[in-house]
Order: sequence, then structure tokens, then C-alpha cells
Amino acid sequence: MNILKQIFQTGEHAEQQPVKTEPMTEAKVDFSFRIYWTKMARNWNAPRRMEVRQQVLSLTEAADFHRNLIEKRYTLRLDDIPEQTHSGASLMALLEVLAALDKMEESE
Repeated sequence: MNILKQIFQTGEHAEQQPVKTEPMTEAKVDFSFRIYWTKMARNWNAPRRMEVRQQVLSLTEAADFHRNLIEKRYTLRLDDIPEQTHSGASLMALLEVLAALDKMEESE
């Protein structure tokens, strides 16, 4: 007997438990942003980090800036970053990653 027929006739597919997923929390999303930006920025030199920081600050210091978690409202023009639109929370995570990389470089 064909395996598909056997599965559908016996109802085995119905007995499988659904995959349990955990809800996205702000902490998990923020952690993901930090990982993403660390991977992107770890090879940038100090002048490049300063250039990126200035671009991000021009967005985050604007009166209409919102630290929204998911919605991608803000555009960064970075040649070496495939994703050009970002959420407010992503930009704030980037600023923190840049500060950490600067601090790490200073301590070396």
C-alpha cells in the first residue's frame, strides 16, 4: 500500500503534536537585534563605526522617532548591510553594539 494512503487511512497525521513555539518577547527580539548587529559591525573600524553612529543618531534623535519593536520605519544607507529598513528597537540595539565595540577596542 502507498505510504500516503496508509497515513491518511489510519489518521496518523492527526495524532502528531503541533510544534510548540514560544511567543516573541521584547527581550528576545532585542537579543536578536544585538546578535545581528554584532555580526554586521564586528569588522568595522573606528571611523566606519562613527559614520554609522552619526547616521543612526540622526534618526533616533528626531522628534518623530519611536522605539517600535518590529515595524521597519527607518532607513539606513549602508552599502555592506543587506537590510536597509529597520525598526526603532533595532537602531537602539545598533547604538549599544557600536558602544560596546568601541569600549572593547579601547581596552585592547
